[in-house]
Amino acid sequence: MSKLSKKLIIRITLVLSAVFIVSLALNTYFLPKYVLYQQKQKLAEVSSHVLSMEKKRLLEEIAELEQTYRVTIVYADLAESEDQLNDRLKTRLNEKRITLSRFWLTTDNIDTLREGGRVNKIYDQPKLKSNFLVNFLPMEGNVVAVGESIPYTSDTISMVNHFNVYIWSGALVVLILLSVLFTTRIVKPLAKLNETAEAISNLAFTKADIRTGDEVEELAERINSMSTKLESAHVTLEGKNEELRRFIADISHELRTPLALIKAYATGIQDGLDDGIRKLYETKPMT
Repeated sequence: MSKLSKKLIIRITLVLSAVFIVSLALNTYFLPKYVLYQQKQKLAEVSSHVLSMEKKRLLEEIAELEQTYRVTIVYADLAESEDQLNDRLKTRLNEKRITLSRFWLTTDNIDTLREGGRVNKIYDQPKLKSNFLVNFLPMEGNVVAVGESIPYTSDTISMVNHFNVYIWSGALVVLILLSVLFTTRIVKPLAKLNETAEAISNLAFTKADIRTGDEVEELAERINSMSTKLESAHVTLEGKNEELRRFIADISHELRTPLALIKAYATGIQDGLDDGIRKLYETKPMT
């Protein structure tokens, strides 16, 4: 496996692993909060719709509202005592198969409702492994409880995370195999280009035959064009070098005889055999 293939596979693996870790962290720490936020938003919308209705109409349409929004709606008289009011609400919840071990409106909560304010509560039900989210709304001397059960998300998220481990592991294996396949298709043309470039550097002006239909093919065409131009320039340079060698050889041949004579005359002068030359200069008429 080439260095480039290894780098690509390692980087793809690291990216996929990072995405998996981030996804796991988001599912574990932020998904429960997001689910709770969405449930609160939904319950707030239902509560606003309930408050926009008259009491008589609400009582007539409770079953329809519960079916439409998948919530539970019960009511009680605010004039009742704290114990009576809570018992009334719990009894009506039990009638709708909502059995809560922890459910109570305190005196402060009841006073807030009597003054026209809203009260929002989350009751933890550990035995049922769920929470019961409730909005208590004042309506014409009554308190209307709009609630929804929210199962614990930790167990579900844990199972989802375990399932995701298998999915991501399989995806990682498939991705590595695909990476090997694709990088091989990319690396082979690049290896050919590398061989061609090395050959050109050794003055073997070869060409690469690459048909990939992408930038690699365009690069190969440019290298082939460069190889052709370099070959032409090399041939021209070799021709000029040959001409220069012949010129130097001719010059050397032409200068060899005069230099030999000059050398002979110089030797004669050194040996005192220059009378003939001196006489030649003495008898030569002055111009």
